[in-house]
Amino acid sequence: MHSLGLRNDGTLAAWGNNSLGQLNVPLGTYSALDSGAYFGLAIDTAGQVAAWGDNSFGQASPPAGLFTAISGGVDHSVGITVDGTLRGWGDNSYGQIDVPTGVFVQVAAGYYHSLAARARTEYDGDLEVSYVGTEVGPNGLLANLNR
Repeated sequence: MHSLGLRNDGTLAAWGNNSLGQLNVPLGTYSALDSGAYFGLAIDTAGQVAAWGDNSFGQASPPAGLFTAISGGVDHSVGITVDGTLRGWGDNSYGQIDVPTGVFVQVAAGYYHSLAARARTEYDGDLEVSYVGTEVGPNGLLANLNR
């Protein structure tokens, strides 16, 4: 419904549907961005998260702190803080922000789930994937995940 871009100078661009303010990007200089269904997220050069657009579930109300990665789902957001802690905010109807503990290096939010890669120091940089949310099993039923 909308698209976001990060220009070479660190400013943000947005185009498409603006029905819920998702094109109202903040001013400033940013190093990363992602979008959810009707909202946007960006990390500024100091590491703070800016969010705009639909906030009906709190998905555009990030917690305080400094972040290295962010991702937006339909109505939830996830991010990694500078110490590697995984944080989630917004809709939790399917457990998508019941994040596991540990030190993480990558994160991605899906429709009603989230994925994160955990650094495994005992294997010198190998990654272990953790995920939370729901999944459709072979019997067609939804299973709650927190692995």
